Amino acid sequence: MKNRFKHNILFSCVVLTASAAALSACSDILDETPDNRTEIDSVKKVKQLLTSAYADKSAALLCDLSGDSYVDNNVEVASAHNSSDYAWHDQAYAWEDVTNYTEGEDDTPFSVWESHYKGIATCNHALEAIDELEKKANADIDLLEHYRGEALVQRAFLHFVLVNVFSLPYKDSISSLNDPGIPYVTEPETLVRVNYERSSVTETYQAIERDLLAGLPLISDVAYDVRAYHMNEAAANAFAARFFLFKRDWAKVLKYADVVLGSNPTDVLRKWRTMTGSNPEAKNLWFNDETASSNLMIQCAYSTHCRTFSAARYGSNGLTQEVMGNGSGPCWGGRLPCFDGWLYTYEQKYGLFACRIVEQFEYTDKIAGIGYVHTLYHPLSTEETLLCRAEARLYQGDLTGCISDLDIWAKSKLCTQTLSLGSINRFYYAGRKGFVCDINVDKLGWSAADVATAKANKAVVDCLLHFRHIENYYEGMRWFDIKRYGIPVTHVIKGSHDDFSTTITLDWNDPRRALQVPSQSINAGLVANDRTVASVTNENTAMIIPVK
Repeated sequence: MKNRFKHNILFSCVVLTASAAALSACSDILDETPDNRTEIDSVKKVKQLLTSAYADKSAALLCDLSGDSYVDNNVEVASAHNSSDYAWHDQAYAWEDVTNYTEGEDDTPFSVWESHYKGIATCNHALEAIDELEKKANADIDLLEHYRGEALVQRAFLHFVLVNVFSLPYKDSISSLNDPGIPYVTEPETLVRVNYERSSVTETYQAIERDLLAGLPLISDVAYDVRAYHMNEAAANAFAARFFLFKRDWAKVLKYADVVLGSNPTDVLRKWRTMTGSNPEAKNLWFNDETASSNLMIQCAYSTHCRTFSAARYGSNGLTQEVMGNGSGPCWGGRLPCFDGWLYTYEQKYGLFACRIVEQFEYTDKIAGIGYVHTLYHPLSTEETLLCRAEARLYQGDLTGCISDLDIWAKSKLCTQTLSLGSINRFYYAGRKGFVCDINVDKLGWSAADVATAKANKAVVDCLLHFRHIENYYEGMRWFDIKRYGIPVTHVIKGSHDDFSTTITLDWNDPRRALQVPSQSINAGLVANDRTVASVTNENTAMIIPVK
């Protein structure tokens, strides 16, 4: 459907993202196609092409700077390190439109936007090639259909990340028609400049669901050599559980989460008792084992995220560290047991170090000491899927099942105390700083029944959000939870030469919760996210209405 958010834009495309080293088979330059693209004319080449469908940049740092996991260390220690290489961090932390960076920098809005659309372009070229290959005699239809499933679900996943970073949260199918989504790209790009249309959040979610449901039944692990680096069967179902969690279709969350978790979730959760290694690097290797059942998908990204852990201006400290597992909880005292020997603070005021995302440096010139910084992320895991199911059970009226899942999660983290409704109510009491959130679901298009459930079980909601905060440690998804629950965020800022601090708050209805799309795309014609809050009269359907 057409609406006022659809505009033609000029958008730089990626013609083909297949690795030339992997796919090049030409022995003579005269054999090359006129535009120097590799022809995808075999199942093997489709398989190789799809290895480029996974974003090599992450939104995690951008989201962490926007959310409530990071603090400005200058507030406590004047002149905390602030490299000019990360000047854009100041803008992100202040919820300003991020422009102070170069296109080659990692973790920026442009790098996230470009890498995800690059992956989307790869999916579209793979789908086109699959269509052509299936017309040929003796085509391996079964295997091609498995790759079709991978391409469709991965395309959906990439768009899902983009819409949750650069748009306002999904409210409901009517309210979200008023919120700009992102361009949903489904056709192969064959031109250098292409016109796209920016759809609404509702339409973006509808397109994601179409791709997800079409591709999910086709995926099979027989198509993969290393399952964890692909949108495999378990990963696809975990993504489906998360997608329907954000859409608040609770029954479908349970349906897909059950596929991932099986009859005994403990069997597929991380086995913390088996942790090996006496140093951060060794522990990181253990955590990122691609054969671990908990690691449903591993993402290798170019990122300097790890460098915010030590002597950086913005990092986690104090209360933030306590909330994220370095303090007590409803069924543990002191540090979360599995994190003993795992979390480190270089100095209390300079942030927390987590072995889970140790920096991996790729030297291009060892003598000069230059190269690329890599970080492994975990966009999909069994632990997060378990928490999706727990949340869905709560809103389905199964409080006992919800608390049971939360207890399974805690036990997997080596907690010996049993989690109960009583311990939850005692720990998450009204006004407890850091652990108790001000949610505004009644203003975000949630159904009356879901709003009533959230209010009647506020302590359980806080427990869910707390456990998700810990589980998604440095993965950036805490920002998504802040948006979908309408949680206000406060940042205290102090420049290295300032004599005073400034406190700023991002309220539940602030349009800056949709991070600004890259300036490069705006300059090319893409409509920017509006920054004006309009008044709303209907409290049951309160929303951000961009003022033109």
